[in-house]
Amino acid sequence: MLNFSQYTIQSYGEFQDWYGVASIQDSGQTLSIRGNGWKKIDFAYDITAQTVLEFEFKSTKPGEVHGIGFDTDDQISPDRTFQLYGSENWGINQFHTYASQAGEWVRYQIPVGQFYTGSMKYLTFTNDHDVFFANAESLFRNLRVFERPKEDTPAPPRDVPAPPLNLSRYPITSYAGQDLGPSAVLSGGGSTVQLQGNNWKKLAFPHGVTADTVLEFEFRSDREGEIHGIGFDTDDILSADRTFKLHGTQDWGIRNFDTYGDTGNSGQWQAYKIRVGDFFKGSMSYLTLVNDHDVRNPNAESFFRNIRVYEAPLSPPPPVIFEAGLLSGVKSFANTLPGVGPEHLYRFSVDKTSDFNVILEGLRANADVTLRRVDSSGNGGNGGSVIAAATNPGNQSELIYQTLLPGNYTLQLNTAAATDYDLVLSATPDVAGTSQQLAVSTATYLGGLGDDSAVAIEISPSNDLIVAGNFSASLGSAQTLLGANATSRGQIARLSASGREILSVTRLGNEINDMDVNRVNGQIVVGGDFGVTVLNATGDRVLWSQNLGGSVDRVAIANDGTVVTLQGKTVTTWNSSGQKISQATQVRSYVNDVAINPETNLVYVTGFDNKRNAFDNNNPVQVAFLTAVNPNNLSNFQWQNWGFDGNTLTSDGQNDMADTRGYRLSVGRDGLLYFLGEVAGGNSIFRWNGRDRTTPTLVKYDASNDPYNSKSPHQAYYARLNPTTGQLLQGQLAFARLGGEAGGGDECISSQ
Repeated sequence: MLNFSQYTIQSYGEFQDWYGVASIQDSGQTLSIRGNGWKKIDFAYDITAQTVLEFEFKSTKPGEVHGIGFDTDDQISPDRTFQLYGSENWGINQFHTYASQAGEWVRYQIPVGQFYTGSMKYLTFTNDHDVFFANAESLFRNLRVFERPKEDTPAPPRDVPAPPLNLSRYPITSYAGQDLGPSAVLSGGGSTVQLQGNNWKKLAFPHGVTADTVLEFEFRSDREGEIHGIGFDTDDILSADRTFKLHGTQDWGIRNFDTYGDTGNSGQWQAYKIRVGDFFKGSMSYLTLVNDHDVRNPNAESFFRNIRVYEAPLSPPPPVIFEAGLLSGVKSFANTLPGVGPEHLYRFSVDKTSDFNVILEGLRANADVTLRRVDSSGNGGNGGSVIAAATNPGNQSELIYQTLLPGNYTLQLNTAAATDYDLVLSATPDVAGTSQQLAVSTATYLGGLGDDSAVAIEISPSNDLIVAGNFSASLGSAQTLLGANATSRGQIARLSASGREILSVTRLGNEINDMDVNRVNGQIVVGGDFGVTVLNATGDRVLWSQNLGGSVDRVAIANDGTVVTLQGKTVTTWNSSGQKISQATQVRSYVNDVAINPETNLVYVTGFDNKRNAFDNNNPVQVAFLTAVNPNNLSNFQWQNWGFDGNTLTSDGQNDMADTRGYRLSVGRDGLLYFLGEVAGGNSIFRWNGRDRTTPTLVKYDASNDPYNSKSPHQAYYARLNPTTGQLLQGQLAFARLGGEAGGGDECISSQ
């Protein structure tokens, strides 16, 4: 126990301590503070998650704030002070419960580390009473600070009611200007209060209502009025949303408990237990009692007795368990989570190291997913080690991707509101740490019997799949925009994350060429024979549109809504309202794609030029290019890769005369720039770093990406670059060989 005799009692809070008198009693075991006193003692202590503050408290004269806590300096800190008693609400109020036992010694055990941690310098004591002739009193005794071992940490008390309020200790006054008397009558030693006539009363009862606050009492009425009720309030203004109606002829207040007299129990006591935190939360100042009867001779009557206010966390119900068994391939489940009730727990196992995927979709409310490994003792569910969790807001789909070792696992689903859901689980054996064969979880046809094509696919911020294309048949019940009709081929389809459900379809023109999705707000930009348009995230409303007098070939959108378009060889940037920022026509042979950096708005352009090599019999050669330009001035080049002069491709001794083309650009979710091109042969500028023709960057490890002895097939080339500087990080070829052939070189499958 702390001996106060060994400490110097000091003022705390600069000018807060006015005539507060501290004295030490009981050979150092008790500290007494009277008047308007804020005190502290030097008490250096590192508060951890296991720190507990234990003491007994007593007060016979209430002030405004009685509390105890820790601090690092001399500035008062409500976020480190635990209020126990007082007429004002200040500090941490979970232990502001002393009023029901005022005048008696009450033992407290506060788990400080559950509220804050860190290195403290002082132990603080508050006895605030800002009045003339302040006489508030606080006594603290048998105080100790200790660390509770983790295994000894008790579970929060559940459904342990406080003793009934002694109403004689609380001033009862009129409430909200509605009270016409007479006075409330107390009986039973302060346990019962009677209201007669037209009464609206309030009791000074500061209390922090939390999600776990319970109001328990018994009620009786011998004569019905218009409103009989009980509740809480912060001020003297009538609050229907904080008053629980129990009885009466008028509809007013929270009516979930308006059942008195329904079963013929008028004139009898009925017990109530209300979880107040299910209806409202916050710091309250008053307990309110209502006996409304607006007639000439009011005679309504209400009795309340054994009123208790306490904290009672709900014990979570046991989960509903679903056995998914050994997972190899794909398994699907459809179910409903109750809003208030047990969570769902799926148990499964994998017998090989596997690439594991979870998709939770079809939600009507927010739901979260937690993946756990079952430990050696069989502990899973809420107790197993967490591997991953998905907690997207709202009704967005939840996705988890993990590599799992052989073993047993659980997948926990919970929600705050009732929702249906579709759950897709898939596990694909991971060969040597790198999956060679991906499991197909969903496959479908889009369109009909005509010449159908999907031109773009993106993932929205809510994990929906957005597909754009031109289809001879409808992909689903469609909305038409920009003059489209039921036969227009251009369609935008939103599919669920698993691809198993069509969320919406929008028709736009007869030809869509490209589509992109804003990675922050989900807005959809589309280019086609209608020009360029930006739709909202659900694809059912046009935010802005520009008809450019011809078809738009390529589009991209940045996080701030800036859009870049490519129409022929003309590149244009647009702001988030659809106003033109800059425009430049590229002096190039072919311009094939544009992209925009989602973060910096830097614009990228690719294609290829027809050139000739005067040092090689004036032979023609196609040379790919990739440039970065300023979005506010598209003529302002930031950097360029490739685009070499055709005359240099052999003059330095290197033979880089294979044709190269730039086709597609994309900024990946990893923030890097990705390039897709084509090359007609092994000796090309794609062997090098894009700036010089001496630094190799081509990754080669087998016959499908090493062009040696491949004749001159048209091969795919893809590369990853730094989006800011254009530095080429790595590149690789991709093609398929058929085998050896006399005459030199393997026959290869290519676009030829």
